[in-house]
Amino acid sequence: MPFKRIHGRNVHYQLHNPSSNPSTDETVIFVHSNAVDLRAYDSILKNLECNYPILRYDLRGYGKSENDIPINELTIQHFIMDLHDLIDALHLKSVHLVGWQLGALISAGYAAQFPTMVKTVMLMAMPCHPPHMIESIRTHRRELSANQKEIPFDYLEAMATTLPKGHPELKRLREYAKGIEFELYVKVMDLSVSADPITPIKQISCPVLILSGAKERLFPFHYLKLHTVHIPHCHHLIIPNAASFIVLEQPKLIAQIIDDFVTEQHDTPAIKDSFIQDLGESMLEYVNQIQNEWLHKLHAHKQLQVKMLGYFRVTIQGKPSEVGWIELPPLNLLAGCLKWGILGNRAYLFVVFLN
Repeated sequence: MPFKRIHGRNVHYQLHNPSSNPSTDETVIFVHSNAVDLRAYDSILKNLECNYPILRYDLRGYGKSENDIPINELTIQHFIMDLHDLIDALHLKSVHLVGWQLGALISAGYAAQFPTMVKTVMLMAMPCHPPHMIESIRTHRRELSANQKEIPFDYLEAMATTLPKGHPELKRLREYAKGIEFELYVKVMDLSVSADPITPIKQISCPVLILSGAKERLFPFHYLKLHTVHIPHCHHLIIPNAASFIVLEQPKLIAQIIDDFVTEQHDTPAIKDSFIQDLGESMLEYVNQIQNEWLHKLHAHKQLQVKMLGYFRVTIQGKPSEVGWIELPPLNLLAGCLKWGILGNRAYLFVVFLN
């Protein structure tokens, strides 16, 4: 059983086909999600045909890899540096990264920080949420885990996959998770939903392929697609009949996509037709302009929500507001203030408009 001792900590890994292609020094690395270990890629590897060495490993605290940091102190950066240290310890020269959920965040972060090492990046079921929605999503995830002592698989099977209940892949998934500390799962899920993957993706210089399940519910891809559609080196594919467990749901299709993406020639051939070349560049520039104008308008206005049902709550840009005065953005050439308070069992709203 292969282990690498790195900074006093055992890291469990598996290296497949180490001598499969003597003519290349490139290695494909698989980085797993937060409720599994390296075995989650078993079905993918069975269907791969690419003639490259393949590395997969257990993240710290998962499978047979050790964790030497208090769980509440873990960050995505710890996992990024773990990947860097493993690549360095194994003396790998160049890598292709394939990441799923948490693994996608790690892969994107590594590619942004160590660009000369990475040839391609594939990101599957990438967590990505608008900033103003993150706190409500975190609250929802915490409520799912409240009073629980194990990963909520019944919920995940209902919401995160298209596979039928009792499917062999789902049974294996439950087995993978038995050795995962519940506190680690909760912490890493919180890190995943709180992450900002847009910034590292924009910093990546190599080809990036994003895969999202057409029936994705836990990590909707709309915001991610909006921010990456105009990036020339970034492409987005929607996988049919798949949700969050995309690796388990469509292993043959994803293996074929990996084969094609890793082995194809990424040096774009020269376009002899100048009109066609200008057409593509102009369209990307136009889409980028539309997006920037939309974002400017979005940030120029504060978002005010007043909830009256169940219990009274005021939020601005997704953040709860305390009792007091709140400045409102201009509306029909009027500026105003809102004051709210609770007296007894009743909530009161006062709006004062200033001409």
